[in-house]
Amino acid sequence: MKKAVLVLMMLGLLSGGALAAEVYGKWATQDKKGEIDIVKCGTAICGLIAKEAKRGAVDDKNEDLKLRGQPMLGLQLFKLEITGDPKKWEGDLYNPRDGKTYKGVVNMLNDDEVKLEGCFLFFCQGAVWTRI
Repeated sequence: MKKAVLVLMMLGLLSGGALAAEVYGKWATQDKKGEIDIVKCGTAICGLIAKEAKRGAVDDKNEDLKLRGQPMLGLQLFKLEITGDPKKWEGDLYNPRDGKTYKGVVNMLNDDEVKLEGCFLFFCQGAVWTRI
């Protein structure tokens, strides 16, 4: 009986479902000028602009002309899939400052911080967001 309880406890701790849920919520960008909602979207996580750095801003640099000019508020910045690590997600990150999409990762550093890192070739940049 003790072994069965121990196995169930280990499965609960190793199953990623509870840990993955920690990332959902509202996050302040590193410069504290914007806010991002991280939400569940299918089996992935999505990041949506919840507060713009500049009120009424539009996505004026998007490389996709059909998307250029859309409001920044509610804009999806990423859709990332869970990796083998329950505190790490990978996929494409959209940067509205230059209108480009990069391969990137989000790592849950602790309950109150996530680190985004986007890379182009061998050049990477990152930012740490804090939970609101």
